[in-house]
Amino acid sequence: MAARKIRAVTPAPLPCTVPALPSLRLGSIALMMSLAASLAACGGGGGGGDSTAEPPAPAPPSSSGPYTISGKAVFESVPTRTNGTGLDYAASVDKPIRSATVQLLSASNTVLATTVTDDSGNYSLSLADSQAVKVRVRAEIKRTGSTRGDRDFTVLDNTSSDAIYALDSVPFTPTASITQNLRAASGWNGTAYTTPRAAAPFALLDVVYDGQAKIATVAPTVNLPSLKLFWSTNNRPVKPFNATTGAITTSFFTTSSSGRALYVLGAAGTDTDEYDTHVIAHEFGHYLQNALSRDDSVGRSHGNGDKLDMRVAFSEGWGNAWSGIALGGPIYVDTYGANQATSFSLDVSTPATGTDRGWYSETSSQYLIWTTNQTIGFGPVYAALTGLTRSPAFSSLFSFAAAAKASSPADAATITALWASQNIVTNDAFGTGETNNGGNPLNLPVYQTLVGTTGNFCPHAEADPRDDGNKLGEFIFFRFTASGSHPLSATKTSPAGTGVTDPDFTLLKSDGTTVEANSGADDVELIGPLSLPTGTHSVALSDYKLAYPKTSCFDFKVN
Repeated sequence: MAARKIRAVTPAPLPCTVPALPSLRLGSIALMMSLAASLAACGGGGGGGDSTAEPPAPAPPSSSGPYTISGKAVFESVPTRTNGTGLDYAASVDKPIRSATVQLLSASNTVLATTVTDDSGNYSLSLADSQAVKVRVRAEIKRTGSTRGDRDFTVLDNTSSDAIYALDSVPFTPTASITQNLRAASGWNGTAYTTPRAAAPFALLDVVYDGQAKIATVAPTVNLPSLKLFWSTNNRPVKPFNATTGAITTSFFTTSSSGRALYVLGAAGTDTDEYDTHVIAHEFGHYLQNALSRDDSVGRSHGNGDKLDMRVAFSEGWGNAWSGIALGGPIYVDTYGANQATSFSLDVSTPATGTDRGWYSETSSQYLIWTTNQTIGFGPVYAALTGLTRSPAFSSLFSFAAAAKASSPADAATITALWASQNIVTNDAFGTGETNNGGNPLNLPVYQTLVGTTGNFCPHAEADPRDDGNKLGEFIFFRFTASGSHPLSATKTSPAGTGVTDPDFTLLKSDGTTVEANSGADDVELIGPLSLPTGTHSVALSDYKLAYPKTSCFDFKVN
């Protein structure tokens, strides 16, 4: 029995039919290897495993049902070490495949019955009469029309026409009710991956299950939009991005017109993330912020000690903290390298120290969110996250603290003191009164104010020697009050020369909607006229051509 990939349609016809095999007890490794080879050749299978049938005896043509086909579906889970030595294959354990779709298929791959596994991986299906069948567990969690909230999570192979992963039993012909267990193996033989890695897609699904289950503890009826998780043994950290070949750069979450997607590394000996549970939970945290809240982060490279744009610091800190909240532990581990034997780790419960403390710090962000959850509970954390959609300011530690205080007024003093311990002022969502400038007076105030119709604002890049375009100071934030129809423009005032700048800006309207102005024109950016609702609007202004250690200045006009 092996895992295979099938087209993401229901029912899912296979590219060829696996011939019926004799009904035998699966005690032979040779037999299991033969089955795995047969299935892998039939549609590009991506996994391997074991199955047991009790008792799968041949059925005479006259047999009649109904019969109950039941069993348990599990996957081999490989834990990580925190001491820098990667995955611990010797400590692998079997875990249940939870809430996954289970199908009973005929010899022609017609779906005869469907159910889902329970929290222990158990399933039960009914077969009307004796015939050749097999059990399939699909790497998906799907639930619609339920009072518990909709779910739609699927694990696909981006290097095989986005085929869905599934785990099949051997074909069998029951003459009575039987038990048919399924096990997705890791494919590791003690020194290398030598058989299909059937467990990997279900390991990803398991982290997603934990994440959505955590949300359900405080919002049991919330609908979570569709998410596709793309994993392949070909997915490797290579640029430029090309999903069909597996060049995905890194594991990451993204959203586009085609939907929300999470790409996961799987290149053995280089970087595999399917068992790095906190890495997957971190990316699922980005999905949650996008789906349930607002994520204004510009992304890009970031690391410990970086002074980041406040939106990036909050988003990455949220992802790290969420991984600990969802999985019940603060130690984040990422494995990589030959034999997956190297790793780095961090502890989200450890506060930032020294000059790393601040509203620009990923470490401060993860510590504050984690500690808020530990101190006042997940309910206020969830309310604060979803409350960002109503904030007049961009997503940051300031707007999160303001939303947390609004959702749990009794805890306002606790939040104020906690943020102050990381050298952050929490007067409002705009960072009013903040005194921590991150080492440069140009970084304060956090939000400047446009008075009248024109103001001069200067992004600066002295904090970004790697030229990532996401560090403190590279975006200048300001706000203005207006209503009605207005063109908006940003025009270079310095440095001297033509074509030396490319101003871009994001407008966050008072109603929570955003508008991007990034035409690529040299030295000027103009949009509109735009319809502005009554209220205060926020702007994040940058220079696409800004490079370390330069400063650019622009007149921003509300005409």
